[in-house]
Amino acid sequence: MREAALILRKGICYLAFAAVVAAGCGGGSGGGGTTPVESGTPFTSGELSGRAAVTNPPVSTSSQNVIGTAFSGNFSILKLRELNPSLTETRIVATTNLFGSGAGLVSFAIDGTDPVKITPTGAIDLFPSVSGNGKIVFERLFGGPVGAVKPLLITPSIWMIGTDGSGLTQMAGAGVLPSIDYAGDKFAFLTDSSHIGVMQVSNKAVTDIPLPTNTSIRGVALSPDGTTVYASLQNGADYFVQSLPANGGAGSYLLKDFGATGIDNIAIAPNGTELAVLAGIQIYRIGTGSGDTSSPVNLLFPATGLSYSADGKKLVVSMGSGPISDGLYTAFLDSSAWLRITSTTSTTDDPSWTPFIKDRTLIAAAGGMLGTHAGGVIQAQRAIGGTSSVVAFDVTTPSSVVITAQPTSRGAVADNLVFSVDADNIIKLAYANASQWRGIRAIGSSTPVLSANGCLVSIDGVTGEVISVLPFSGTRAAGSRPVVTDAGTTRTFSGTFLAVYDKDGKNLAPNGASTVKLDVTSGALSVTR
Repeated sequence: MREAALILRKGICYLAFAAVVAAGCGGGSGGGGTTPVESGTPFTSGELSGRAAVTNPPVSTSSQNVIGTAFSGNFSILKLRELNPSLTETRIVATTNLFGSGAGLVSFAIDGTDPVKITPTGAIDLFPSVSGNGKIVFERLFGGPVGAVKPLLITPSIWMIGTDGSGLTQMAGAGVLPSIDYAGDKFAFLTDSSHIGVMQVSNKAVTDIPLPTNTSIRGVALSPDGTTVYASLQNGADYFVQSLPANGGAGSYLLKDFGATGIDNIAIAPNGTELAVLAGIQIYRIGTGSGDTSSPVNLLFPATGLSYSADGKKLVVSMGSGPISDGLYTAFLDSSAWLRITSTTSTTDDPSWTPFIKDRTLIAAAGGMLGTHAGGVIQAQRAIGGTSSVVAFDVTTPSSVVITAQPTSRGAVADNLVFSVDADNIIKLAYANASQWRGIRAIGSSTPVLSANGCLVSIDGVTGEVISVLPFSGTRAAGSRPVVTDAGTTRTFSGTFLAVYDKDGKNLAPNGASTVKLDVTSGALSVTR
């Protein structure tokens, strides 16, 4: 933990401040422009909600497991409330030298694979904390890697960035150990070694949090709802955890006294009901309501950071026997069976497991997963399990949109659903499946198909996920539009197709196709040019 002295931590040397008050880097929203107005009336369909002017009655088709519904109109905003988020969709953000110079923020899959660089090299970025809307607040040291002969003496500051690496912004001129709430509205941090501040992200206003006298801070955690700051504190030889109102008001109380058992960093569960506290080579869990404490769980080596999984069933820690052998380990609560998930070839510290994303912005003027505006939406919902896929498209003439549902292939092994979207000019189309919830663009900029007269969308009748997207050209005259036929478990699409996208977004026919066959049993696509 940082003290008012020169600290050596994992080969990184810097001057920890003793009485530096955090300074914001300018308040207010600033800049010109106006906030886009959300047009239309409130719109809901299952877990979908937003604002839209729906111009035609919905079109529906169904299998035994899935119902697909298409809406045409003007959608200015569209959000999805996730009912059954998947832990495999979450990531673990940590500090690592995996990509060379300095120590940057990198996200890993929950099994330690697929490292993705978030912050640029040349700085030292520590202690990330991730919100439910994909914002990371972290501690930064400028200056690049630290030499062994001439250590770098520097004051750390607080920064923010998106999990996709966008929007890098300095939030405070000095500060350490940030902890953000779920909504991404505020974060707690140490303004110096004995003071805690809570900053509002919108205007960078900081509220000072009064602490018991003569205490130094070992760790800090902000509750997911942003109402309470929990701090691990030291007063002489006594260590304890204190509960503190995040508004700086009255109501502070002792949650747990550890006596002479030295404690350090703390983490809070996603539902806010308990804390995990590092104490040497052990972890204790404390109920935030009762203060009840679990039996300690043993670590393999000393640890420098910890975080709960998004479902609250696991912990991830960074620990190691030496400065070059640090790694990330996971274990279920109450278990000492730690599983190493990162390589021994790089130093990896300070993990923060990303929360579940419960509200997904699909369409918004400022940008959503599927675009900024839509002239129509297709939604597939499973009878049990909620929304499984969403397609959104935009057109130059909204009144020209006609959506039809093709007859289902009754008697086939899987009763796939097919929607045909016809318009004078589709200029954008994107889709997303519940297995990944990432936007896949099939029509528009950055794709081979800049526009199309229509599109056939196929939805798996069992999973409810989009399995093929076929943009086509042609008028609405008889014989010009694509034809759909069934033979056994093979569905054949014949027409002038500009591309053939599968469920994962791979374009199987970048030069177009005249015939596409779908095996409704396996979901496999075959293409004839």
